[in-house]
Amino acid sequence: MKKALLVVSFGTSFKETREKTICALEEDLRKAFPDRDFYRAWTSNRIIKKVREKEGLKVDTIEEAVLHMKADGVTDVLVQSTHMTDGYENDRLRRLLEDVKDGFDRIAMGKPMLVSTDDMDHMSEAVLADFPEVKDSSAALVLMGHGSPVKGEMDGYDPDHDPNKVYVDQKESFRRLGYDNVFVGTVEATPTLEDTIADLKESFPAPGKVYIAPYLIVAGDHATNDMAGDDPDSWKNRIAAEGYEAVPVIRGLGEYPRVRARFVEHAMEAEEL
Repeated sequence: MKKALLVVSFGTSFKETREKTICALEEDLRKAFPDRDFYRAWTSNRIIKKVREKEGLKVDTIEEAVLHMKADGVTDVLVQSTHMTDGYENDRLRRLLEDVKDGFDRIAMGKPMLVSTDDMDHMSEAVLADFPEVKDSSAALVLMGHGSPVKGEMDGYDPDHDPNKVYVDQKESFRRLGYDNVFVGTVEATPTLEDTIADLKESFPAPGKVYIAPYLIVAGDHATNDMAGDDPDSWKNRIAAEGYEAVPVIRGLGEYPRVRARFVEHAMEAEEL
């Protein structure tokens, strides 16, 4: 039986953060499963095309990775995504693997980062370990997540599943740990930036220092531009306009050792499809 480990990420064209996050995650997972041949795939065709053209970096789509594994004689596949939530991208990955599983003896899939309450608390502790500043109540932390389509906004998606609830649950996890000065919002879903600013103003009135960090595996375009950019609508400038000292921290969650370790745990607990 030939075994493989397939690590699936959304992808990024920002080389520096890719090496610190996606590549670091892949290396930790590779070391955890030394008996498996390593394969990688990205879910964003747009980013795959971009890095192929600009860097000459050959990254497989999921479909291409499946074909390569079959050609190599792989019969047992362990799949671990580096997705944050069980949103559209993870759902699409699962459905694709279901479609091809008859071509292998076994396919098992690990869960994304945020599934259980225990995952939320683990993430809270990982973030707090890297932001000791917020243990002093004179500072706050705003985390910027991405968000996922809901209610049938994209074909094939479960209309009864709201993946964005995890962002509210994550804020509640910080509250359980006694941190009323940590807030969580999203770029493309809910809670919105407006929701987050309203929450911030109610619980942490200006003035004060507010750190703003990506709640994303990589610190790519969203972190550099939407969060920390010079545009008046960036998170940094919108929060500063409310009277706060806004301090962006461009560091993806893939840089946090505890976050990477959690993905390894999820891979070890993978369930067969």
